[in-house]
Amino acid sequence: MKTFLLRQKSRRRLGDKEEFLYSIEETESSIDDMITSLRNFLLEKEKSLSESIRNKDLAWSKNEYEIIRKFLGINPGEIQEEAIGFIRKLLSKL
Repeated sequence: MKTFLLRQKSRRRLGDKEEFLYSIEETESSIDDMITSLRNFLLEKEKSLSESIRNKDLAWSKNEYEIIRKFLGINPGEIQEEAIGFIRKLLSKL
């Protein structure tokens, strides 16, 4: 699976409004890299989360998802539930 990074290229002022221009760049990292990184993180640093995953207990509090979100560098645009849903998909691949 290819992954892409959205970078702000420039911005310009139009009266009292600002316009942002972005570029899309293909990245070398992939979902598989994220899964491997997450697996190693859980095994080495977050053993309690790792045990919950083994027990298939994915009904965590937002705090537990926040730990994983920060580690992976996932930033939700507007809706935090989308980030949690993405993390759940990653965890189901472990």
